Amino acid sequence: MRSRSNVRFLLVSLSAALLLTSVQPAAAGVPDAVLAGIPTSVLAGTARADGPSPDDNLLPAADLDGTPIAPDAKSVRDLKDAQKRVQAPSLRSFAMASPARLGSFAVSNDKPGLEVPQDWRPYARLEARPLGAGTRDVTGVPMYKIGSTLYDHPVRQAQDGLLAVESYRVNQDPRQLAQAELDAQRLLDRKVQREAGFFFPYPFDFALHGNTADTIRAPWYSGMAQGLALSLFSRLADATGDPSWRLAADATFASLLLPPDPTDVSLPFVSWVDSENHLWIDEYAQQPLTRSDKTFNGHNFAVYGLWDYHRISQNPEAATMFAGALETVRYHIYRDWRTAFWISRYCLTHGPLDLKYHQVHVVQLRQLHSITGNSDWSVWSDRFRDDYPNPQLARTVKLAAGIRMGYKFDSAGRVLGSRGITLSRGSAAPASARTRIRNRPYYYLITAGSLSGYWVQERVA
Repeated sequence: MRSRSNVRFLLVSLSAALLLTSVQPAAAGVPDAVLAGIPTSVLAGTARADGPSPDDNLLPAADLDGTPIAPDAKSVRDLKDAQKRVQAPSLRSFAMASPARLGSFAVSNDKPGLEVPQDWRPYARLEARPLGAGTRDVTGVPMYKIGSTLYDHPVRQAQDGLLAVESYRVNQDPRQLAQAELDAQRLLDRKVQREAGFFFPYPFDFALHGNTADTIRAPWYSGMAQGLALSLFSRLADATGDPSWRLAADATFASLLLPPDPTDVSLPFVSWVDSENHLWIDEYAQQPLTRSDKTFNGHNFAVYGLWDYHRISQNPEAATMFAGALETVRYHIYRDWRTAFWISRYCLTHGPLDLKYHQVHVVQLRQLHSITGNSDWSVWSDRFRDDYPNPQLARTVKLAAGIRMGYKFDSAGRVLGSRGITLSRGSAAPASARTRIRNRPYYYLITAGSLSGYWVQERVA
């Protein structure tokens, strides 16, 4: 593991370079029966890189939605060398980075809160996580394996760093801080620079939503990765007082201000403004822009990054980007992302329904209340939760006396079979899931007794 002094030396080198530039599947563990009423077409063909464990004390694990593919014979180093040659005559200073570069966009009245209690902040933990979990290289940095090859994975590495820095906040274990710095340094070692902005590339190809016809070729860039990295650098600047981490945060924020260049599609970007003047920070940004995914959870993770950066910098341009990104959420949340009384959409371009990410959306909306102070975000979180509650909430179900019916359903919510029992007095039965059946109210999946394997409708006593 690289020592903190060496990490700081490398960051100082990066800081000097920046200053010179300025001068010049379904959720794991859920019973199959929980999937009743979910069309197989929206669940099949997905494979994600795993992130933090869902039982971690932060948002549910959120990562890529699709199929990773070994890349063609090319490297990030080759790309960086080529871009350096092309961009050298036109490098702009950090001071010239501005939201105006993106064009005009609508903004909400949401403001990034400065006095948010520690335990209400994104990624906050109540307990420290163990060190060293998951697939890692010999230096201890988390990696992603395709076949027998290990690849860097910017979202996974930034998430791991955030888990570590938040664990350090809990227990003051210097090993946690060292891990966070190690993860952050790997992101910087691999950065691709466009003007004053640092971008963190994916080195493998990726079939979006498992569709090989929509494969993103390496290297590619993600607004979610940029947002997570921005949170990590901002929190390291806060935790260590090291100005080098602040400069890394500045350069990552600058990346969010750079628009797509239709004359050079190789230039990295993640932010863009649509024809309705809505600002997107896209998890899967692509050109032409009609291919960009408009991913709900990835956009929101980028908002968290803007909040973290504004907290340490109080940069008014970060507040503008924050308000613009949240106006996009406000505009689309009921019009497009929400599916009334059902699972919300993962993205707007392709529109898949995703049970796991629906639960992520519920938590993210509640988190937006915490960091803005605007309670309507919690109202929307409650509505999403009521649309499709978390099916992993197992419990004991009370059964009233009388005739009690259980049902089996197909993916459209049609009844495939039923069973009735007569109870002379009240009883109880264990249930493994509570969920909404398609076009029907809430049901519990009974796991023992005469109604085992059947869904029983929830009724108010």
